[in-house]
Amino acid sequence: MLLSMSPKELNRVDVIRDISERRLRQKDAAELLKLSRRHIQRACRISSLLVLNSDLTYISS
Repeated sequence: MLLSMSPKELNRVDVIRDISERRLRQKDAAELLKLSRRHIQRACRISSLLVLNSDLTYISS
């Protein structure tokens, strides 16, 4: 499956991945992405439900 993502979306994916790998706190991620901490919590919860398979390819558009 091929997904086309903007640079902004790719950055968001990277930040959420950093949170899940405990390299970044939700509070700091909220500041980086200019979102509320609640939005970050929601994004992390949704991303934890998704299974990112190795067959997914991200392409910046």
